Amino acid sequence: MAQTNGEQPHSLFFAHLLQFPLIDDSVTGFKQNAYGQRSISLADQGYATFAQPLLQYLQRPISIVTPYVKQVDSVADQGLSKIEDRFPAVKTPTDEVKGSISGYVAYPFQLAGGYRDHVFKTWSEENKKNSGSVLTPFKAFLTTGIILTADGFSLIATQLGKGKEEAEKKVKEKTDN
Repeated sequence: MAQTNGEQPHSLFFAHLLQFPLIDDSVTGFKQNAYGQRSISLADQGYATFAQPLLQYLQRPISIVTPYVKQVDSVADQGLSKIEDRFPAVKTPTDEVKGSISGYVAYPFQLAGGYRDHVFKTWSEENKKNSGSVLTPFKAFLTTGIILTADGFSLIATQLGKGKEEAEKKVKEKTDN
């Protein structure tokens, strides 16, 4: 949060939190939304009606608690710095985050679409091979099922073979040492 006219931010934690693009864009969007504006207005009215008149009576307790609150704020700000160091993705622009999330969400559909195309292609090829009979679609259906099952077993065997090779390498490393 930028300083205006030399004013310090009230909270280091919230100022630091607003430096994260996703958080800043979310807050900005909330402030621009009609419901968000109404919520902020109601909160301001509630503060002016209920809390502000009580502040004069709470000055002494607030002054006692203020150093502790500042310490907690400082610790929370340091925690955000550690999170930022450990997970640099929190500084990623919002548009990039939206793009990667939509890519992850769309991946299963793309994968399923590829499998669907493979199933229909296999079925149409088998249907063409056996054309001329009343049972042709049924034969194509059964043959397609057998071919897809074989493809699945082949994929599993490939994956297990990779795992077996890795396991053999690890065993060899352990026995060599």
